[in-house]
Amino acid sequence: MNAHLPLVGIANTHISVSLGHLPLDCSLPTQAACISSGFQGLDALITGGWQRGGVVELLSKSGGCGELRLLLPCIAALTQAAGYVTLVGAPQRIHAPAWAMCGVDVKRLQCANPQQARDILLAIDTALDKHHGGAVLAWIPHALPETVIRYLQRKAEASNNCVFFLRATQEVVESKSGSSLLRLFITPGQGGLWVSLPGSTHKRHERAFIAMAQRVLPPVVAGVIRHAPAAPQAAAMALAA
Repeated sequence: MNAHLPLVGIANTHISVSLGHLPLDCSLPTQAACISSGFQGLDALITGGWQRGGVVELLSKSGGCGELRLLLPCIAALTQAAGYVTLVGAPQRIHAPAWAMCGVDVKRLQCANPQQARDILLAIDTALDKHHGGAVLAWIPHALPETVIRYLQRKAEASNNCVFFLRATQEVVESKSGSSLLRLFITPGQGGLWVSLPGSTHKRHERAFIAMAQRVLPPVVAGVIRHAPAAPQAAAMALAA
């Protein structure tokens, strides 16, 4: 059975979140093979920026340690270049004025709120089918099988979208040889965030400290829901495999 993906317009929704100091001029290049993260140290760590058509997993021991702030300059650049960014399974609603202050065109943000893990994958698949040249951010409860990651990688490449998974884990995670997924581990530090490649915590050349000033912005009222086209049944079967 086909599933419908509920999308929420972000322009009037809210979340109280610490955004940190982010560049308001987010005119980053968006037509190249990769997009600058907006942070020099992070760009050096991930070899130039976020890869278009790439799949990235941001890991932390507890969700909400500030990992979303690392993506805001990229989100701003994509939305300013007329790309759509879809948030899937966000733990809280988005604080639109705060995002707008960081250069994000909130009219090009959409949100899906699936209730089950299977629906998260359907929502990601639908967003990749619907939009091109943007990004999908998905909060996932567990690691995805490599077969599913490769399926989403192909969809991301075909649609020229960036895909970011955000996941909290207490497990020791290592980068697997040959994996199509870039994994980064986020650890809060004094005045910023440590970003490292899994298994490289003590190797200075494989981690970066991203300095961020702290600030919290107030919430506003909630927005409205609209629906997107149904996700293909074949995609649902592939994701469930």
